[in-house]
Amino acid sequence: MRRRIGAMLAAAGLAAVAAIAVPAPAQAAPSCKAGYICLWDEQNYQGEMKELQVLNCLMLVLDGFNNRTESVVNNLGKHVLLADEWLCTGDAFLVLNGQALPSLGFMNNRVSGVGM
Repeated sequence: MRRRIGAMLAAAGLAAVAAIAVPAPAQAAPSCKAGYICLWDEQNYQGEMKELQVLNCLMLVLDGFNNRTESVVNNLGKHVLLADEWLCTGDAFLVLNGQALPSLGFMNNRVSGVGM
């Protein structure tokens, strides 16, 4: 009887170690075409996505995405400035070329302008 209990405890211990050692699945990389900056209205690249090409300053109020951005991927080929004013002024956040941000932190739902 003691051997059976000991074997059961050892098996349970091995199962617990195996469960701890298994890594969590990686989050899928967000999809954003080359030459675009992609904005999502939820964190972690969820919700509605908006693909944009920016030349100077793009006012999101005209695109229906004003104050909605919570995550971003920059594949534009240049650094981009996310600003809380529609003329790309005010508080701003620099997104480097190739950078993917699952959350904009203090800028969540504050982006009104996207500029270079």
